[in-house]
Amino acid sequence: MNTITIDIENLKAQDELEGFWWNYIRNDFCFKNSISKEEYNQFPVQDFDILVHKQIKTGERFPTTRYHVVYIVDGKAESSLLEGKKIREIMSENFNRYVKKNGKIPFGCIFDKYSNDESEVQINYEPIEGISYKFKLDIDENHCDYESLPKEEMNPLKKVIIATNTISPIFYSSDISTIYETINENNSVISIKNGIISQIDTRISRYKEHETIWYLIEISEGLFEFNNTFNNFKYPLNIKISHNIMSNLSLQIGDSITFNGQLKLDKTLGYIVHNIKKMNKNN
Repeated sequence: MNTITIDIENLKAQDELEGFWWNYIRNDFCFKNSISKEEYNQFPVQDFDILVHKQIKTGERFPTTRYHVVYIVDGKAESSLLEGKKIREIMSENFNRYVKKNGKIPFGCIFDKYSNDESEVQINYEPIEGISYKFKLDIDENHCDYESLPKEEMNPLKKVIIATNTISPIFYSSDISTIYETINENNSVISIKNGIISQIDTRISRYKEHETIWYLIEISEGLFEFNNTFNNFKYPLNIKISHNIMSNLSLQIGDSITFNGQLKLDKTLGYIVHNIKKMNKNN
């Protein structure tokens, strides 16, 4: 059977959002947290899959989200832009199909509660930390006892993340320590313009059953701004960014970046710029 694919670039043109922040919810609730640019032209899909595109626009704190639902028509993939309410209906239909076929709860789905009149049941879909959808199922006389059904624990779309540890912490630097003292005295943020990425580490933090992926980046030169004055620097400076920023910008060694953050002295990571809410990749 031939694999059916869809062009992610065409979907981007439809929803008019920029960037590379995508989630993929397959019709069996298997979840993919990001889509690489190498997959854009031929991303494999199935009927009733959901592709989620996000972008934090300039001046906004929270992302704008667009939902694309895939339909297979005559052996080809087509898509429709739908609102969140309709997406929850699609998820409800996918859930019912999966349970009837497999006799168990799909991956990432958790029974929440029955409605007061027991005519509906609410299911929470939480494939990874920070991602959550809620949808409801109508109950009839033939409904399953969702609380007692076994659950699918495996997500075959989960990308195996290998942590790296190539960037050394910076504990002793007269240049950075001077900046740190100046920043702390004035209770201000640090601004970096045109910082050049020289190394990227993938780091994984674990707390109980939760896993958080983040990135430690070394920039080797750029412009440091304080009191509305930019000064050149040509020494290593480490920064910490989230997985969402990395996915949205697809950062690589050699890229030039601009951002604001807070400089702190961490007991493990040394001097590091963190709490970076937004970053721009310069052309």
